[in-house]
Amino acid sequence: MGQVFVSHSREDESGIEFLRSLFGSVGHEARFYSWDSPRPPHADSIWKNIRESQSLFVLLSHRLESAHTLAWVAWEVGVATGLGKPVWVLEHLIAANLVDSLARTPVNVPIPGATGYLERPARLSTLRTEPYYSLVKDGGLHIPVGPDGNMIPNVTCPNPKCQALFRAYFVGPLLVCPVCRQRFRRAKWGLK
Repeated sequence: MGQVFVSHSREDESGIEFLRSLFGSVGHEARFYSWDSPRPPHADSIWKNIRESQSLFVLLSHRLESAHTLAWVAWEVGVATGLGKPVWVLEHLIAANLVDSLARTPVNVPIPGATGYLERPARLSTLRTEPYYSLVKDGGLHIPVGPDGNMIPNVTCPNPKCQALFRAYFVGPLLVCPVCRQRFRRAKWGLK
């Protein structure tokens, strides 16, 4: 099967397990390199692994906000974008109601060049849950389908200073742009 590269913080254990389970279920190899480990890989080996990967996934969490981790994530995303690789951002923002989602502070890590953005649950009820399963089954190379069986939609950020275009799957009442990190209510995006 294929290989994908995952930009992450090693402290995001739930996100790592989330992707490891999904990619393992379809036979893809997910590369997780950590710069905060005792023996970090060299930039050349990371560049090579991104080049050999079908796509790059960013596990967006507050743990990426440290200056050191942020610098490496930005570099990895820049390498993937420069190589023409799809960049998929996965962020755990799902809240039960509007009050809970308003209380959450979005991660302050913009991802310019994001191909797509998906909110991710803490756990999946089944590994075949959409749109996550179709996204990883194809190694991030194709547009995933939502629970309704249709491709997840293209959206344009409503922030006039951003206007980023990307594929998106949002569950909660507030949506966060992966590029400018602004929060908007679902109606602003033209989504039901």
